[in-house]
Amino acid sequence: ITTATFDTTSAGTQGSSAGAAVNGFKASGVNRVIFLGRPDMAGFFTSIAAPQLYAPRLSIGTFDVPNFVRLNPTYYPPAALKGAVGVGFAPSIDDISSGFPAKGPESKCVNIYRLANQEFAERSDAQRALLYCDAVLFLQAAMKKMDGKGPLNAYSFETAAHSLGRTWQAASSLETEFNKGVYAPATSARLLKYVDGKFMYQGAKLGMALS
Repeated sequence: ITTATFDTTSAGTQGSSAGAAVNGFKASGVNRVIFLGRPDMAGFFTSIAAPQLYAPRLSIGTFDVPNFVRLNPTYYPPAALKGAVGVGFAPSIDDISSGFPAKGPESKCVNIYRLANQEFAERSDAQRALLYCDAVLFLQAAMKKMDGKGPLNAYSFETAAHSLGRTWQAASSLETEFNKGVYAPATSARLLKYVDGKFMYQGAKLGMALS
């Protein structure tokens, strides 16, 4: 395994360290690259690698913000993204445009905003809105579980949240399950691939837990 460290002190140091990574990987014949850390690291890498016609297969997933990747071809040239694959669990961030709004929680949140005269042309346009909707509806669901029983404190709210199980689903992620020790509403993912200039899901859901 060949590794390289990005110096994120400034844009200048990040660019120079990305250049060193490109040169090192290219010299070593690296043909697959995964990024760990800040989402903009992939952009620094591809903007330098693409002009050199160096295009290793990249890992691009939710944490790399695929929606931003597609909308900024100057830094993420399509040729550099060919064959990119990753793990995706948030459709609006993953730049999935088909089937919007999906039945269930996503449609519920979109309809809530529609009542306030707020419309979204694409799923990516609703990215922040879905997160805010999830936050409010999650608090509502947890408080209903408490139903005024006992004092309202961190412990009682945690217990109520854990008891939601799969009864509450987030609009911003593929699937949600709350249990003891699981504190983030994303428990399923799918294979995310860059095909013909856009990102899409392929295959069945994969189990995971962000905690």
